[in-house]
Amino acid sequence: MKRPLFIIFTDKDGTINVKDKQLNHIFHLITTMGGMIVPITGRTVGDIEDD
Repeated sequence: MKRPLFIIFTDKDGTINVKDKQLNHIFHLITTMGGMIVPITGRTVGDIEDD
C-alpha cells in the first residue's frame, strides 16, 4: 500500500452515514487526493465493515 499524503481520523457515530451521497462523495475525493480515512470508534469491526 502506498503511503497516504494525509490522514483524517474521525469518529464513526450516527452523524457519519456513508449512505449519504454527499458524504460518500467527500470520502471519494479524499481518497482520490491521496488521503486516507481512519475511523475512531467503540463499534465492532463488523459494524464498520457493514458501512
